[in-house]
Amino acid sequence: MKKFRGIWRWIGNGKRYTMNSITKNSRFYYQSSSFSILLLILLFIGGCGRHLHKSPIYLSGYLKVDFCNLMGFKDEVVYTQGVYAGVDEYWSFNALHKSCGNINADLDIPPDVDLKPKHERLLKQVHENYHKTYLVIDAIGKLETGSENGYGHLGTNNARFTVKEIINIQLIEIKK
Repeated sequence: MKKFRGIWRWIGNGKRYTMNSITKNSRFYYQSSSFSILLLILLFIGGCGRHLHKSPIYLSGYLKVDFCNLMGFKDEVVYTQGVYAGVDEYWSFNALHKSCGNINADLDIPPDVDLKPKHERLLKQVHENYHKTYLVIDAIGKLETGSENGYGHLGTNNARFTVKEIINIQLIEIKK
C-alpha cells in the first residue's frame, strides 16, 4: 500500500526512501522534476493578477448575465457583476472589461433595499477615496434605458441599473 508524505513515498513494508537512495533501477521514485516545474508554473500564474470571486450561473433563480450583454435583458431582473467608479457627482456602473464600453449605468439603490453594514461602509469608503479605489459589485436588478435626458448627474449615463439585492461588494485599490 502506497502513502504519500510530501515528496517521499512510503511503501507497505514501512521502509522510507530518500531522494538520495532512489536510483533509476529502483522501483520507487519521487515525482518527476518536469511535473514539479509545471506545477510551480501553474501556481505562479494562478497567483498573479486581481482575484475576483467567480459568479454562479444562477443565484436565487436569477439568470447571470455578463454586463456587456445587459442591453439584451432590458427591464428583466438579472444577476450581474460590474465596476462602480466615479468622481465627485459623476458615478457609473460599468463592465469589468474595458472592451465592452457600451453601457454606462447610473447605479440606483432604492431605500427599501436591505444593505449590509459592510456594504454601506464600502460604498462610503469608495466615495471618500474615489481617486484610489473602486468597487466590484455583484447585484440582482434590472437595466432601464430610453430616457431622453440620460441618467445620473446631468444625464451623463445612458442607462440605469436599479438594484433589487446586493450580493457582494469588493473594494479594489488602484495601484500607481
